[in-house]
Amino acid sequence: MKLSDFDYSLPRDFIAQKPLENRDQSKLMVLDREKQSISHHKFFELPELLGSNSVLVFNESRVIPARLKFRLENRNAEILLVKPISDTTWECMVKPGPKFEAKTDIQINSELSCRIKDITPHGLRTIKFECEDLNKYLKKHGHTPLPPYIKEDIDDPEKYQTIYSKQKDQ
Repeated sequence: MKLSDFDYSLPRDFIAQKPLENRDQSKLMVLDREKQSISHHKFFELPELLGSNSVLVFNESRVIPARLKFRLENRNAEILLVKPISDTTWECMVKPGPKFEAKTDIQINSELSCRIKDITPHGLRTIKFECEDLNKYLKKHGHTPLPPYIKEDIDDPEKYQTIYSKQKDQ
């Protein structure tokens, strides 16, 4: 199986650029395996659609401002924190990749520097960040990572959170 097996065409006007003000008005697609049918509803209809054997799984994770944008050698650069290894070390996606070689030190600004410790087999960088408090730095300077199909900036990052997300104690 290849990742490209999951590619499909989706018209741009079908992609919501901003969350709805009333989230219960969001669209909900229902796949009925027994009837092999698909139906379209609104999220507020969910309780009526659930059966006695239904199981709900809630995603309580929060989106953190994990995208760092900065200038590196007079070019735009970016680090996206993907997976924490420790409080100060993360696996990250980077742009432009060739500027983030292993064993490289990068001064992002006066508050933050980092060391590229390693490159994973999948091309991620293991990066150790040096600053007073990385979580506070991200809250102040980080950007909410949006998928590439969202073209508009968000005015309130909190609206990008799932309604079930839990605030991580910091």
